[in-house]
Amino acid sequence: MPLPVISVAQMREWEERTWAADVSVEAVMHRAGEAVALKIQTRASTTDPILFLVGKGNNGGDTRIAAEKLKGWDSAWETEVLEVNDGTEELPDLSNTALVVDGLFGIGLNRDLSDEWRGFVTRLNNATQALRIPVLSVDVPSGLDADSGLPRGAAVQADCTLTFGAPKDGLVADCAAEFVGHLGSSRRYRLS
Repeated sequence: MPLPVISVAQMREWEERTWAADVSVEAVMHRAGEAVALKIQTRASTTDPILFLVGKGNNGGDTRIAAEKLKGWDSAWETEVLEVNDGTEELPDLSNTALVVDGLFGIGLNRDLSDEWRGFVTRLNNATQALRIPVLSVDVPSGLDADSGLPRGAAVQADCTLTFGAPKDGLVADCAAEFVGHLGSSRRYRLS
């Protein structure tokens, strides 16, 4: 049975019902992180250096957990976690990176990106495209409005987006195609 396409408000209602049913945010984040780690295993090998871009919100938490899960399953995974707090951080040298995992912003982004964040996203897009490094976005490409599918000043250009719960309206909008790439949904991730 195909998944419905939902709005951010509908996703928030779904989350609220989940928390009311005594399912913790941490448990859901661990399932999401595991789903991301499993997706990475289909796209990379333990010898491939992977950069995890971790933002301050829940998507950052999901992304951090994915890196931890990979290392826990096999310590040979070569992972680098970059905490990105305000967009002023420098990207590391990506010339040997095989995959970038984007966990900077999620569906809760409700404002245009600051100049610093626009600059960071632009530098990331330029580097990954120039070096032909695939990008996996967690739930939604960072900077993309999950309802409209339009960038909030700038958005990560992903090759693949792994969304949770159900695809959001903006992810299937024609205008979002260049940012979303291949859209996948995790069956392992269930809110309730």
